[in-house]
Amino acid sequence: MISAEKEEVNFLKPIDVNEGERKGNVEIWMLDIEKEMIACLKKLAKDSLGTYKNMPRTEWCKFYPGQIVLAISQIYWTTEVENAIKDGELKDYIKVQ
Repeated sequence: MISAEKEEVNFLKPIDVNEGERKGNVEIWMLDIEKEMIACLKKLAKDSLGTYKNMPRTEWCKFYPGQIVLAISQIYWTTEVENAIKDGELKDYIKVQ
């Protein structure tokens, strides 16, 4: 997959549109491509979530596609804000931000 911003994400497995029942059946191979896109992005999100704390953020941001970076950043931000509120440390967390 190639985004409008020229970010490239490779499928986990290639889709041959001329293979088996896909040949000549756009409704079948388009569904297969959609499934592969979802599987690929899901794996990238899980990988990104796992490496977030083990990699400097400046490197981590460049290592993954933009939408994955935004999604995982928001997961961590929300978790950190919730924890700061629960622990009564929101004023300290604001300084971190």
